Amino acid sequence: MAVVTGGASGIGLAIAELFASFGTRMMIVDRYLEATCGAADMINGADLVVDGGFTIR
Repeated sequence: MAVVTGGASGIGLAIAELFASFGTRMMIVDRYLEATCGAADMINGADLVVDGGFTIR
């Protein structure tokens, strides 16, 4: 199981695509939930998608 942060675009997405090509189970985390879900659908490899957009007060 891999946790990919920033997986909705850029380097994070490229890493998620690489993991998916090896059949790795993964969780994709990004602060933009809609984009993260789109990325997971595109690579067809995420077991869990997490909205990482939160604020610590």
